[in-house]
Amino acid sequence: MPDYDFRSLSPYDFQLMCRDLLQAELRETFESFTSGPDGGVDLRCLDADIVVQCKHYAGSRYEKLKSVLAKSEVSKVAALSPERYILCTSLGLTPNRKSEIRGIFDPYCITDEDVYGRDDLNRLLTAFPRIEENNFKLWLTSEVVLRRLVFAGLLEYSERAVERARAKNQRYVQTPAFRKALDILEEHHSCVIAGIPGIGKTTLAEMLMVHYVDRHDFQPVRISFDFSQVTQSARYQEKLVFYFDDFLGTTKFDKLLRNEDARIIEFMEDAARNPRWRFIMTTREYILNQARLRLERLANANLDAETCVLDLDDYSESARAAILYNHIFFSGLSREHKLALLKNWTYRRIANHRNYNPRIVEHMTDPRNLRSVVAGEYAQDFIASLDNPSRIWKHAFEEQLTEGAQYLLLALASMPTDCLVKDLEDVFESFLKLRAKRGGFTRQPHEFSKALRELDGNFISTSMVGDDRLVSFHNPSVGDFLAHHLDANEKDVMDLLDSAVFFEQCEALADGPKGEPSKSAAKLKQNMERSLRRLFQSSSAHLQQWSTDAGLVGMTRNEVNSIDRVSAVVQLTEQLDSPELRTFARQLLQQTEKHFESLRLDVVAYARIGETLMNRKIRDEVDESYLRSLKSHLEKRASEMICHQAVLLLTERGNSFFSPDEVGFFKDSFVSFCEKEADEIFLQTDADHIRTQAHSLEFTAKRYEVEDRTSLFTTEMLKTATLMDPEEEETPEPEKDWDQEPSQSFDMDEMFRGLSYEIENLDEADDVSTPDDAQSV
Repeated sequence: MPDYDFRSLSPYDFQLMCRDLLQAELRETFESFTSGPDGGVDLRCLDADIVVQCKHYAGSRYEKLKSVLAKSEVSKVAALSPERYILCTSLGLTPNRKSEIRGIFDPYCITDEDVYGRDDLNRLLTAFPRIEENNFKLWLTSEVVLRRLVFAGLLEYSERAVERARAKNQRYVQTPAFRKALDILEEHHSCVIAGIPGIGKTTLAEMLMVHYVDRHDFQPVRISFDFSQVTQSARYQEKLVFYFDDFLGTTKFDKLLRNEDARIIEFMEDAARNPRWRFIMTTREYILNQARLRLERLANANLDAETCVLDLDDYSESARAAILYNHIFFSGLSREHKLALLKNWTYRRIANHRNYNPRIVEHMTDPRNLRSVVAGEYAQDFIASLDNPSRIWKHAFEEQLTEGAQYLLLALASMPTDCLVKDLEDVFESFLKLRAKRGGFTRQPHEFSKALRELDGNFISTSMVGDDRLVSFHNPSVGDFLAHHLDANEKDVMDLLDSAVFFEQCEALADGPKGEPSKSAAKLKQNMERSLRRLFQSSSAHLQQWSTDAGLVGMTRNEVNSIDRVSAVVQLTEQLDSPELRTFARQLLQQTEKHFESLRLDVVAYARIGETLMNRKIRDEVDESYLRSLKSHLEKRASEMICHQAVLLLTERGNSFFSPDEVGFFKDSFVSFCEKEADEIFLQTDADHIRTQAHSLEFTAKRYEVEDRTSLFTTEMLKTATLMDPEEEETPEPEKDWDQEPSQSFDMDEMFRGLSYEIENLDEADDVSTPDDAQSV
């Protein structure tokens, strides 16, 4: 039996849960009323004279509950004179205390069983598991579950992350998007959650992941940096749920490193065939659309069936109101600030605003963001932020931050999505040194550490992975704001380029808002060319996570891949239309061409350069020479699987790089490769490896359109894997018979009248827990 203390529920949530439990046990229909001066009625039976009062006093003492009942409630019940009175409370009750409460309400409370304490409610949750499943806030905050998720990696190895998850769960409101995404996962085993910034993609993905982890015993695999983490943990026989947040990155697909688009699509194919896997990804909708245009694997993959697009239509009026209710109730705001949103129907203006966005609601109910906003101006300031969302960060950046903190944010905007704090410090120090020299000002001691403390938990977030401390933006909207800022501030971009420490900074600064070329960078072509030359051999700022069987984890830098950097320079030449970069790119292409025969490097990286050259309107002799050498090199490596990945990269967009006869040659070579793999199966001892290998060949054969010629070989490989290690029976699908939405009509005013009553009488029910890092305004 579960042992919930119900602390994560607001009074409104607690009342609705009690309503559902009583309806299920008593087989009667109850209508609910929000908290307030209601004459002692929270729930009322529609077909019998039964009234119910819900007292959510988690964390309080029994004497307090008894006093409130005797002084305030008994007279109300006597006035109502119902045939039956039921009390539900989140406090644990002994048999003697239940009898004592029944005596207070005699003769309306007929038996001790009409008094439901914490243990009784937990018993009913066991008897009616669908109600438990529909109440995320219960089981997600279970101490056992949270501990399990921490060690599984979902909450990133820190108690502080556990507290953030608990706070987020208190504010979570389940919408139809959850069920839609869950249905997609059950049918296709993969789901891409897309939508505009701040719409709730990450929260939905986390709730789906926890659903599988806690309700159906899946093991979580959170992909934080690159897709190679999957290959380290993807055991075919295990129940695994993979979660790749923001898998395309924030601009220019910065998380898709080294041909990852092909690996992701291939993995989705594997997941579709494996009933034990679920694969959840999130991305911004406009980036997904750009990726479909620019990445041929995603363009050719039919992702529509696996995509759940979140938009404001997924948030009904009741859902918007509930999100706002939860954020107000569980915030660390002062009572005066909370009540300011409940006066003059301000809550209606917020919930029905054309720019309503859960992220704005989160920001505007966080006390740390409102230190200079007095209660009398709070409602007006909230509405103004909805009218113009960019003002949230613009005002704080320009008016509230120190100059050092501004510089740190600009430095972070030039770095990859997640970076080491020590790397950010190097970038900050170089940037500030140049600024001080050009501006003629004197630097102050410990500026980086001061700026980091000023921003952490507000504009940025830091976290530990093993002994390594990482830093990223607190939420992506900060990065969005800074992208717009840099796009319009050429001097900031110039100083960041001239002081850059990492090659990746140049790539980031070339991208403007929504992945478009940066207007500022386009005017600074000479600065860009100088920095790319200077940093071409520099260390990488991109990271990947490592772990050991003993549970040790940490971060390490990606190895510098010079061919990838050549590809980046070639692409930046086109992106910025830069003659200066064109000269540098020519030199790099000539050097790279010499390596075709001397080095056995990743031929797919060579092919990516070739693809960029093929798409040029005008090619010179250096380009043509590179393409001829690339074709010759691919023909010599036709017996290798990686060669065929490169060939498909160059053919799937329908260009004329290969003649029909040449394409036929590569198809024949691939079929021979499959036959060789099947013949050498006896050398393999790992059934999972054979299955993965067979599925990879099936995927490539489908792209080559030669399945009829390779199916004999891949089928033989799968049969051998099954003989070595028989697959288990298919995992039963989770139940889908969800409880229906409440039949009674929604009344927003009634909901917020109840919230107002709760806030005004908070000293009677001190059951609201404020996060440790939130301070009342």
